[in-house]
Amino acid sequence: MPVSDHPVFLCLQAEDGIRYLVRSGGRGDVYKSPPPPPPADPEALLNHAILLHRSGRLGDAMAAYRAVLDLAPTHGDALHLLGLTQHQAGHHAEAEHHIAAALRTDPDFPTAWNHLGLVRQALDRPDQALACFRRAIALRPDFPEAMTHMGLSMNRPDQRAEAKRWHRRSIHLAPANPAAHTNLGYACEVEGQFDAAARHYRRALTLRPDSADTLNNLGTLAKLADRPALCRRFLDRALRVAPGLALAAWNVGLLALADGDLATGWAGYGRRFSARQLQRARRIALPVWAGDALRGRRLLVWPEQGLGDEILFASVFEDLKDSGGPVVLECDARLVSLYARAFPWATVRAESVTADGSERLAPPDCDLQIAAGSLPALWRDRLERFPVRPSFLTPDPERAAFWRRRVDALGPGLKVGISWRSQIVTAHREGAYTRIADWLPLLEVPGVRVVNLQYGDCTAELASIEPNGVRRVHRWDDLDLKNDLEGVAALMAALDLVILPATAAGELAGALGVPVWRLGGRDWTWLGSGARPWFPTQRLIAPYPGETSADVVHRIARMLTRMAGNTLPNEV
Repeated sequence: MPVSDHPVFLCLQAEDGIRYLVRSGGRGDVYKSPPPPPPADPEALLNHAILLHRSGRLGDAMAAYRAVLDLAPTHGDALHLLGLTQHQAGHHAEAEHHIAAALRTDPDFPTAWNHLGLVRQALDRPDQALACFRRAIALRPDFPEAMTHMGLSMNRPDQRAEAKRWHRRSIHLAPANPAAHTNLGYACEVEGQFDAAARHYRRALTLRPDSADTLNNLGTLAKLADRPALCRRFLDRALRVAPGLALAAWNVGLLALADGDLATGWAGYGRRFSARQLQRARRIALPVWAGDALRGRRLLVWPEQGLGDEILFASVFEDLKDSGGPVVLECDARLVSLYARAFPWATVRAESVTADGSERLAPPDCDLQIAAGSLPALWRDRLERFPVRPSFLTPDPERAAFWRRRVDALGPGLKVGISWRSQIVTAHREGAYTRIADWLPLLEVPGVRVVNLQYGDCTAELASIEPNGVRRVHRWDDLDLKNDLEGVAALMAALDLVILPATAAGELAGALGVPVWRLGGRDWTWLGSGARPWFPTQRLIAPYPGETSADVVHRIARMLTRMAGNTLPNEV
């Protein structure tokens, strides 16, 4: 993942043995560090605070910077560095307040603008972050750190080329800056240019062999190349350098889960909220539940990640039934009625958080809280603890009967639902998905009625294989496959089989107990087993060595031909 340098002060050793601290960013202010500082001298206190800051004692440094501000409330350097320390400690809102105050004191301070940009980036305000970096560069055109940070803020697909240009400008000005090489490598990685990404990461590692972020990134590339042993070596090195690097610990956890080492795996998976690149935890002012008896206390279980992950983790909800207290299950609004029917012993409601992460219920109406993705560590620490059941969700009976009539009206034969891609396809996952044209062999199998389950706008894709307007993939225009999950569940329950890559539709089908053929390789959710224990009706159709996704669909067509009672000449 990308990294950010925070150049604040350079520590130089003079001949007299006294350390001098020089502010980076072009100002050239010099501070001596005579111990101990006189209590009423703001500059001496500032110098002492900087030493604490540089030694990693962030809490002590913040207290020392505040002591400076007690004596000089508008001291620009103290405001700026207090804000930077708060940012490094994860207190981004407080950091923004203090750095902005420093800039009101000195609007032409480029390093403070650069750091304010980093803070606003952490607050997920990329446009404001970009404006800060532009201001920093306008004040100091030869500012390589701000240039690479500018590139990091350009996350949209239409900005990626410009982002790489900023990283290259940074490298041109500071060729030995490893952060810029790492960031350029990441920009290449997200575009699928994995060889180029590896070159830049290795250059960064040459410049800074102890860069845990770069070692983690090289581990990610090794994992994408299906080289788990090499991946583990890079990640182990990263954790030796920085034992607290949450992203590397999370990656190690995924490797352990994939190997079936569930205890180690769930411990690493539990670090996901500490890795800023992954996801943010909800800030609910309640203790985290540790799995003990509730004793009448009210527990809130809240969703995380995407819809497919929500459904996967919901397979653990039934274990909460006898926990000794009332349970509130929050979920995507589209799942509320499905969950209410499946878990009548709980209160089910749409998640009570706004789009910007603010909690709607303040104070919260529960006593304890836990993220849904943390439940498996409590209840699924061994494969033997996965319940043997075909399903845990059921469709609405009336809608199920309605869709059964509709599907039966298609005529005799196998009724097979298909989806060919996720709605969001990144370079990392592009190889796991297919194009609609890849499915043509399946559409030609006699005795098979193919039903569309691809959510989102796929009109043009379907038209490309139906040039005369005759629907080869059956679909009903009055069903919203993305938002009407009750309708989708009822439709799926009427099908004989669902075939798709890793998508939320496959998780829903598995939760309903519908037979699923899942295209692709094994990931961590297989937990080292031959089947996905979350969804017993799912079967993996993995590519053979050298096979493309289109080749796999050809093989599936032959399998369906056998199921439909037909034969193919020269079948292999």
